Amino acid sequence: MTISDLETGELHRFANFAAAAVPKNIAGVYTIWDADQFIYVGIGGTRIRYTEPDYANSSLPTIP
Repeated sequence: MTISDLETGELHRFANFAAAAVPKNIAGVYTIWDADQFIYVGIGGTRIRYTEPDYANSSLPTIP
């Protein structure tokens, strides 16, 4: 990710945040702008935990 990505990324209004297509369970960087004025940069998803898939109870085919 570059500074340009943060400047030109898809816009989401705070009023519509619940309906925004923001991925769940993913770490990311976001910026807050007031028109063309940069206000804040932050990170989200810092407590994501990786868990091993449960292959014993999976519907995936086994490898011969």
